[in-house]
Amino acid sequence: MDTDDGRRLPYDRLVYALGSRTADVGERAFTVESAAGLHKRLLDGPGELAVVGGGLTGIELAAELAESHRDWRVRLLSTGEVGGGLSPGGRAHVRTVLTALGVRIEEGHRVADPADVDADTVVWAASMTANTQLAEDAGLALDPAGRILVDADLRSVSRPGIYPVGDAAAITSPLAGPLRMACATALPTASHAASAIIAEARGRQPKPLAFRYVLQCVSLGRGTGWSSSCARTTPRAIWSCGVPPPPASRSRWCARPSASCGWPPAPGRRRPPPGHALMGDQNG
Repeated sequence: MDTDDGRRLPYDRLVYALGSRTADVGERAFTVESAAGLHKRLLDGPGELAVVGGGLTGIELAAELAESHRDWRVRLLSTGEVGGGLSPGGRAHVRTVLTALGVRIEEGHRVADPADVDADTVVWAASMTANTQLAEDAGLALDPAGRILVDADLRSVSRPGIYPVGDAAAITSPLAGPLRMACATALPTASHAASAIIAEARGRQPKPLAFRYVLQCVSLGRGTGWSSSCARTTPRAIWSCGVPPPPASRSRWCARPSASCGWPPAPGRRRPPPGHALMGDQNG
């Protein structure tokens, strides 16, 4: 492996874990990569802020921004239904919390260019892309979405000595199908690659990846959240923290201390009242 400063680093096995980034949308919008600039802009003065993207990243950003910068008016723009991958109860809970935080939800609002958004500040939370330019330059085979093609042991199909993991890899599991970009997939695939490398070093055949989704979690600010257990990729039992679920989700629930959910309050913020960690029914 050649570095920018002219060094050549030999290796027997290499783990490619460069993750993903927000696609380039120009200077009109802030992204998670330009969070420092967004922070400065928010401190410069209040106004209207639009978060583009109704997936989990957009939901979490809108909730955090609305909670921590209450002098700003926050909108959440989404082409489809906000939280479309959640259960009906999960989507209702997300909508309840965002509305309580003052977020204005605008569904059916397709945005092709940040310049088309009428807001003082735009935050882009859509169009994630894999960081695989280095892999492409090195001749590794990529799928049509630009992620590195791997075999069942997570080895590059074109360079078996390279183990791509996380968002940069096009990984498929028999139990879950193609894995999406998420920390829920990055951590297990990295662990599996480490186990495979150790097995090879000890002269054993690595085991193929066996992965399925167990939980889907959403943070809704510092005091509440939503977690769904999954059967394959279908949400089932629902847990929430901090805010009671909407009435349609209350067919079976029990109270637990909010501290058990593991969300310590941020400095200067009150912990949600106890008894607001709730388990919903199996249908969400």
